[in-house]
Amino acid sequence: MSVVALGFDFGEKRIGMAIGNQTTGTSRALGWIATPHNDDGWRDIETAVHDWQPQVLLVGVPLTEDGGKQPMTRKARHFGHQLRERFHLPVCEIDERYSSTAADAALVEARRGGQRTRKLQRGDTDSAAASLIVQQWLDQA
Repeated sequence: MSVVALGFDFGEKRIGMAIGNQTTGTSRALGWIATPHNDDGWRDIETAVHDWQPQVLLVGVPLTEDGGKQPMTRKARHFGHQLRERFHLPVCEIDERYSSTAADAALVEARRGGQRTRKLQRGDTDSAAASLIVQQWLDQA
């Protein structure tokens, strides 16, 4: 059976989302949503879970260079706990050190190389970082 993973790059303003498939070993950015602060804000995540039917949810957890906690670590872990409670699916925390930096670099390089024609927009880094988080999980699976 193919395992489908839905990944999240959590931020205080935006959450990047990506999907991955263990059979193909590939991930794809799905876009971004505003960080939910109430029940209404969870609708986009509920839709993604319903549409993609993942068997596992992945949350990028930012750590310091030496692997320690930082202020966003607690918030990302809390978001993961909320996902687990709402959807009754396993949630895996993925070390996301440098994922946004790597996503920015990949997006800039894609634009420079002609693979991406439009300018970078708000949220592009978030969804690309989510894709890197999912790909990291796939590579370790």
